[in-house]
Amino acid sequence: ERFCNDNRIDYTITRIFNMYGGDDHFSIVSKIVNAYKNRETLNIFNKGTATRDFIHICDVVEVYRVLLQDKINANIINLGRGIEMSVSNLLEFLEKYNIHIKTKSKSRSELKKSTADVTKLLEIMGEREFIQISDFLLEKIKEN
Repeated sequence: ERFCNDNRIDYTITRIFNMYGGDDHFSIVSKIVNAYKNRETLNIFNKGTATRDFIHICDVVEVYRVLLQDKINANIINLGRGIEMSVSNLLEFLEKYNIHIKTKSKSRSELKKSTADVTKLLEIMGEREFIQISDFLLEKIKEN
């Protein structure tokens, strides 16, 4: 960032928050789906109370498409939805649909809250519908 500013180089740095979707095997979202499908216990930390800002890979790709196509110089932009959600909230949501996942909670030091400031993102993208994590989870779990 400093180098670009010092040398008057246009740049955009994207800060992607908790991305999920596609064929990922790293996100907590994919771990929830796999735990359900494989009837495994899901390991969560601190009872799943930490909140995160989840964004689907397709939404990330669309933002990149706009940034590159329109040659936008945004300096630093947060890619998220601006909505915080905890793992425990996701699991409670699934239980409303009779989808139960056994969990084992471990204690670990972690950031309690992580939510994107999406002000700049909305200026660039306008009001748009992002993929809802709840819809994605239900769809993936019901796939067989």
